[in-house]
Amino acid sequence: AFIQFDSPLWNNKLWNVKIGQFEPFITPFSKIRRITMEPYISHSFQNGKNPFKFRDTQLGIEVWGIKDGKSGGGLQYGVGVVNGNGTDFSEQRSSYDNNSTKDIYATVSYKVGGLGLSGETGKLPQGGNWRERALTLGGFSYVGSGVESDFSRKGVFLRFQHQDLDLFGVALLGKDAFLGSSGTEQSFSALFVEANYTFLPWLMGACRVEQARTPDDTTVGDIQRILGNLTISIRPNVVLRFEVVNERTNDETTFGKVRIEFAF
Repeated sequence: AFIQFDSPLWNNKLWNVKIGQFEPFITPFSKIRRITMEPYISHSFQNGKNPFKFRDTQLGIEVWGIKDGKSGGGLQYGVGVVNGNGTDFSEQRSSYDNNSTKDIYATVSYKVGGLGLSGETGKLPQGGNWRERALTLGGFSYVGSGVESDFSRKGVFLRFQHQDLDLFGVALLGKDAFLGSSGTEQSFSALFVEANYTFLPWLMGACRVEQARTPDDTTVGDIQRILGNLTISIRPNVVLRFEVVNERTNDETTFGKVRIEFAF
């Protein structure tokens, strides 16, 4: 849970304050709005013993803001300070963290065209109001410290929207300096590209290609994955999803994983 103060001092949307446990604003393409069941590889990949993942919620404080463009789109940013690893309470530590240092992050992006970021666009059409023609470019940086490593995650993201098509992706570079007697440094890269298409207001399809690559001398291993998804909105808040996943790692190839989810 978190508390958010919208424009606490000035009557604009340029800065807002969030305090509590939340999904950081830095997370590109929120898991909350994802239609696929399989997490994005840039959000879920774990580098060695470092448990950090972008999909995890964090405890901390965040400042974010938006500025609408003159003809749609606009600028948005976010900065934050969070506990980092270990949001679960530990009776042994009597705390919600596994170290005393804090993680910091920042992100900025700009959207060209389409709807304004604040949603203040005047009248929306009665039908097809999800359609946009817009391009969004952005970047992010996260620097953290855990019990066994100091690490960083840097990347860029892109989103292209054209009518019923929504094409987006992330390219991420990660680096971990593992502490202790080994003192090794381990890096990796992860990227994905996904295309969502709205066939009908209640019928959406998705296709995603993604991979994570690590140096040859590590034991983490590479991952390559392709998936297809069909999402049917039966009624408000009742969704049926079909998903097929083909995954290949250093050790084995999974030719097909079929998932069916009924969510409400």
